[in-house]
Amino acid sequence: MFNLKELFQIERDHYKIIEYPLITQFIVIGGISLLSSNDLITIFLSIELQSYGLYILSTIYRNSESSTGAGLTYFLLGGLSSCIILLGLSFLYINSGTTSLDGLYLIYNIITSDNNLLSFFLTQNNELFNSITSSLPIFSLNYYQYAIQFSLVVLSVGFLFKISAAPFHS
Repeated sequence: MFNLKELFQIERDHYKIIEYPLITQFIVIGGISLLSSNDLITIFLSIELQSYGLYILSTIYRNSESSTGAGLTYFLLGGLSSCIILLGLSFLYINSGTTSLDGLYLIYNIITSDNNLLSFFLTQNNELFNSITSSLPIFSLNYYQYAIQFSLVVLSVGFLFKISAAPFHS
């Protein structure tokens, strides 16, 4: 039979790491700020705060080659997913002008609704609208709808890559 005490007994001096409480505190603070965030930038920063703690925890045993390799792979894939998330955030900010979740909800509902005040205003032939849009390229509301949807897809792919959800896991 197995003796659990001998199975889990490790050398205390070799594996004693005093940074565990600080690293886990960063992970918990990132999780709490993720729960209380209402902006895409704070969501990104809280996920990054959690990720950095997890990168350190995955490579904490420096003598293990598999631990170091796994931590390096995790760090590189996390950096790639952070770039994809920032690309999606920049597309979303360019097309909507906000990163607030409430503002994005309102903009998306205005764009996707069929009978709204904005589409009524854009379809009217009045002098104010013609004078404003004479020097600007005129895009339909469908352009903004598809641009925001594309940026949300890029943002979602980045977040799914970050949490290693299938099919984005390694």
